[in-house]
Amino acid sequence: MKRTWIHRTHRDAMSTRSRTKTGSLPWYRSHVSYRGDVQRGPDVTFSRPPLIEKSLGVEFGDPLSAQTILYMSALWRNRYPTVQAQAPLLPQLPLGATGSLIGLQLGVPFPRFWLISVDDTKLIQIQPDRLLVNWRLRDESTYPRYGELRSELLELLREACDLLDEARIVSVDASYFNLIRGVRPGSGLADVLVSAAELPSDSNGTLVNVQILEVPPDGAPRSEFKLEAGQMKGSPSDIALNVFARSELRGSAASSDVVRSGLDHVHEMCLDGFLRHTEESIQQSWERVS
Repeated sequence: MKRTWIHRTHRDAMSTRSRTKTGSLPWYRSHVSYRGDVQRGPDVTFSRPPLIEKSLGVEFGDPLSAQTILYMSALWRNRYPTVQAQAPLLPQLPLGATGSLIGLQLGVPFPRFWLISVDDTKLIQIQPDRLLVNWRLRDESTYPRYGELRSELLELLREACDLLDEARIVSVDASYFNLIRGVRPGSGLADVLVSAAELPSDSNGTLVNVQILEVPPDGAPRSEFKLEAGQMKGSPSDIALNVFARSELRGSAASSDVVRSGLDHVHEMCLDGFLRHTEESIQQSWERVS
């Protein structure tokens, strides 16, 4: 598998996170591109996973109106009674594009709404071009399996079908946020990432943060996988390791089966990439059971 460095303006791939306070990371402005087929990963379970948050989402090709977003918020108020307004997520680049989106917007942008469940573990995010469902670790809550979160997102789309009318879903995405504690002091990412020895280190010879980008070969459906890993600010023995996958949906209107298939694909990309890039020894510490 050929590996090449891609130098380009940094773009935050992990923007779907609800931003619980786990610190900020200074990332290298370089990506490693692995051009090759994405392999389907096995269904894996850990007894002590490092997962602290995950999300599944869809992107709309035509922005939803403010009225539609307010109606959708009211529709789910019983299950998600707490509503908060947040700054909107930045527009996503078209898959396969490089650089960053810079535009002039007049006036105040329409906010992103958070709809939060009673137990604070589930979160819906709505803005004109995005709909996402997040799960967040709270105390000793048990994280839902992928199928449960996927069913919740598909159910939201079904319930809002009359409001969405013929809104085009142009891409789907999945994000998984992990906090790995107790890494050996001074080891950086060497105990966590398989490819750590091949990636650029800092002036002390220790790899402390990195971004990895993987894209399929030309001619395959447009998609991408990203991994971001780095030491937590002020806590060098703790590592944040986040994976993100996004895939284009083709066609004028994506059916529920097409959306489901796309979500399965980005989930598999995240799982496969996570397993390939993390050391087997660190996986064992999470007590892999399948």
